[in-house]
Amino acid sequence: MLSLIIATFCSASIALIFKWTEGSDKNRYVVTSINYLTATLVSFALGGINQFQSFNPWVLIIGIPAGVFFFLSFVWYQISVRKYGAGLAGMFGKLGILLPMVMSLILWKEWPTLIQTCGILLSLFAIVLIQSERLDTKERMKLGLILLFIFGGMAEFSNKIFQQYGGVEAKSGFLMVVFATAGVLSWAMVLKEGKPWNKKDVQAGIAVGIPNLFSSWFLIQSLVSVPTAVAFPFYSAGSMALIMILSRLLFKEHLNHRRIMALGITMIALALMNL
Repeated sequence: MLSLIIATFCSASIALIFKWTEGSDKNRYVVTSINYLTATLVSFALGGINQFQSFNPWVLIIGIPAGVFFFLSFVWYQISVRKYGAGLAGMFGKLGILLPMVMSLILWKEWPTLIQTCGILLSLFAIVLIQSERLDTKERMKLGLILLFIFGGMAEFSNKIFQQYGGVEAKSGFLMVVFATAGVLSWAMVLKEGKPWNKKDVQAGIAVGIPNLFSSWFLIQSLVSVPTAVAFPFYSAGSMALIMILSRLLFKEHLNHRRIMALGITMIALALMNL
């Protein structure tokens, strides 16, 4: 469970870093590309190249498609925010965790306890509650949102697939391939856009890249001992709760009644999932 808690903190820190830099004019594709490059290099330093050279085939078989899904989920999130608003995009992005949860139940029979199930359901309710505060009730389900759900869910599910078949001991090699693949696609977008970038873009990318790597690193590690149906709701709802708490403490962000209620429900849910 300690690995899952660390992964959750790393995930929350990514959003907080973006929030810290949102006031300045950033080239988001460059920030993302530097983020992937940083994650790739750190994976390399942690022994990724050695594991790659030993030729664990799952590193490539799962790593390359996972990198594509990581990149597509990022791109589709931006598209969805622009087309459908942050509320819908955020909700469908967060609910992508349903895909690895359901697939793990079907494929590997990883059933949570009754109490943990209650915590899972409460965490999903909290996600919908907080992400739906800005929804347009007239907005219908769109293909772009379904794609966001699928891409985000598959990006997360790839971590579970690799833990199941590739083995956690090869996770640095796997993540090196994942982020290198996503990085190649992201740099292609940078070249296509052709927008100027500067030192601050690079600094923001490096700051995001390190927790981005370790969120996946520790999530894969946690999946050895924590059922998938528990790990992903804990990871998603827990990071959401941390973002709200730390945004209040660090940025003096106002918490309305809906957010306070969602935070309280999330705390109860996380406690139940630990039983």
